[in-house]
Amino acid sequence: MYNSFQFLFYANSLAILTYFIGALIYALPVPLQGLKRWAPRLISDGIYASVLINSFLGIVFLSNQIASQLGASWSDFFGWTSSVVNLEFNVFAAIRTIYALVSLGGTPALDILLAPLSFFSSLLTGTIASIETLVIIGEIIESNYPILLALGVALFSIPFRVGRSVGSGLIASSTVFYIGLPYLPKFIGGILGSPLPSFNQLLQTHDPLNFVNLMAQTVIPDILSVTLFLPAVYVIILAGLSAGLSTALGGSSTRLPFPIDIL
Repeated sequence: MYNSFQFLFYANSLAILTYFIGALIYALPVPLQGLKRWAPRLISDGIYASVLINSFLGIVFLSNQIASQLGASWSDFFGWTSSVVNLEFNVFAAIRTIYALVSLGGTPALDILLAPLSFFSSLLTGTIASIETLVIIGEIIESNYPILLALGVALFSIPFRVGRSVGSGLIASSTVFYIGLPYLPKFIGGILGSPLPSFNQLLQTHDPLNFVNLMAQTVIPDILSVTLFLPAVYVIILAGLSAGLSTALGGSSTRLPFPIDIL
């Protein structure tokens, strides 16, 4: 199993290789300007990759510091997702209970409620799956952030910029989501007033008609906001920040603060 230090070792070897390829191209006694143009690029890429490699621990430390300053933590994030799933299961159990009461009640006037109850049940299953997807993404990022970052640096260090765009994208996305994803409950709470809605009135009612009305008017809109709409907006925001940081790291306009073109 690879770890972050193995990827950093490979990245350092690639950075040195990139630098020496650039130096060798400079030393070629052949006036091929198309080839010579790569010399300063390769040397600057090698130096730039070395800076990223040596900044690895600093990036990890800075990411943790920014996350702590935001007041968010991975334990809070996973606690929130667990609470949301438990709440959804409670609502799901209430739906099945009301569905059974209507089915066994033998009241034709209430049979019309079976269709919306089935729809609510299916919709709730989808929202549970969406939260579980967030949990999986969070576990991957939280557990493997140093490895993802080091892998991004290694890809970034491949000579001739073969893996530069992929590497910078991996560095940017892993860092931004590592810092930003735990803040999701606070983001939702800031908009809705609470990161976790309360459905006590729904769970205490046994009147099928009132239950369906509460589901349609309050419960389903709140669940969709907490599990789908607001998380989707937040993930899009994080993706935009990742794209901007990726462009800043690996864009073609990246320059060293000193000239190296000596030809």
